[in-house]
Amino acid sequence: VVTRTWTATDECGNETTHTQIITVQDTVSPEITTQAASIVVECDGTGNEGAIEAWLASNGGATATDNCSDVTWTNDFNALSNDCSTAITVIFTATDACGNTATTSATFAVQDSTAPVAPEAPTAVTVACASEVPATISLTATDNCAGEITVEGVDTTVAGDCPNSFVITRTWLFVDACSNETSISQTITVNDTLAPAFVEELPASLTVECDAVPTAATLTATDNCGEATVAFTESTEQGQCANAYILTRTWTATDECGNETTHTQIITVQDTVSPEITIQAASIVVECDGTGNESDIEAWLASNGGATATDNCSDVTWTNDFNTL
Repeated sequence: VVTRTWTATDECGNETTHTQIITVQDTVSPEITTQAASIVVECDGTGNEGAIEAWLASNGGATATDNCSDVTWTNDFNALSNDCSTAITVIFTATDACGNTATTSATFAVQDSTAPVAPEAPTAVTVACASEVPATISLTATDNCAGEITVEGVDTTVAGDCPNSFVITRTWLFVDACSNETSISQTITVNDTLAPAFVEELPASLTVECDAVPTAATLTATDNCGEATVAFTESTEQGQCANAYILTRTWTATDECGNETTHTQIITVQDTVSPEITIQAASIVVECDGTGNESDIEAWLASNGGATATDNCSDVTWTNDFNTL
């Protein structure tokens, strides 16, 4: 309030006074010359404190003027959640020296468009059997934003030619709270190249008499990855007589992937044992019949003189050196 007083005084001190009272008031609000601008920032995992503080300090970029005084700024910001996708609308208030106000508002938004940072992928491995495929390991990733990262491990298998021949692509998928994804993969190759092994002692090659040929052995086999089957074959190569020949016996052990182990036994069969005379030939005396006794001699020769013989390998045939009588 301004009070102005004029006093008129004459030479004798007589006065006349006039007073003017001027009441000064400010009822005009500040003028927002630049509205606050909304902003979107990438989540930093710490609540984006630096970015929000800078934005608030600049009043969201707003400016204002007043007809009477400078203005002061305030805002109604409270807190910002620390997650991957959030937004808050802030009202900025410009106040002049007499409490007149003007407002402008804008939104501070946080987004997460950055995928998690995956760890280094496990190295590729090659194993012989399906049973040796390593178990899936637990892996974790880091993210620019707070929130849970889910991890999913998936095996994709491309079959080969046998149960122990295939390729696994093991993929870990990392997904953050805003569904940003990243993945790593490991290749596991299963390849069985190891042949089975026989269990029993392997039959050795040998030479035997024709009556001493051994019975074929029964062999079994084991495999590093599973079952193995054993097939047996036998072939004969004839020699100079019925009881002289070469016997080839082959055992083949095969696993589920076709890996084979073969053992061959060569048996040389011979006959070096002479027949055994079991009854010696008996001499005979007959009465001369004047015709050369042909029937008597033929019957005697036909009976081999009554002799008999056996052989270890076969029947025997008889001959004689009779010439004439």
